[in-house]
Amino acid sequence: MPWAATYSATKYGLAGFTDALRDELAAHSDIRVCGVYPPFVDTPTNVHSPNYTGRALRPVPPVVYPERVAEVMVELAVHPRRSVRIGAAHALAAPYWIAPDWTGKLVAGLGRRFFLHSGPPAPPSSGSLFEPVMDGGRIRGGWGEPERARAKRNLALVALAGLSALAVVRYRSQLRP
Repeated sequence: MPWAATYSATKYGLAGFTDALRDELAAHSDIRVCGVYPPFVDTPTNVHSPNYTGRALRPVPPVVYPERVAEVMVELAVHPRRSVRIGAAHALAAPYWIAPDWTGKLVAGLGRRFFLHSGPPAPPSSGSLFEPVMDGGRIRGGWGEPERARAKRNLALVALAGLSALAVVRYRSQLRP
């Protein structure tokens, strides 16, 4: 994810660790190692993450609830699989594969908007980089509903625009002799 290089590197490292551990254990045990790959999860990450952007941190939607991730983990304990990708954000894998430079620039632009320009003003914070942040043990960060509603509205607008374009094309094709 552009604008989240450390986060992305950590996810890549975790995926590599998971694959290596799975193969090591498969050679001599019945232990199954499963990778769980969610998009942004509605947790209080924004409280614990350092932030010197001048804006409150926001995730790129859609955001999934932590309970959804927990449900997937419980399901994997009962029915193990190599990996599970949660959420619609993983649909970007196909455009990255087809046009990585174009897709990367598009996602970087969206990330810049969400990470650096769209949140309300916020003072600089070192988060829990140097000492623990007391947040009362919250599970959710408060990102889920507003971002989910906005994502659904935007998806509906894109679908409506697409259907409108198809209707115009069909109408024009019927006018031709």
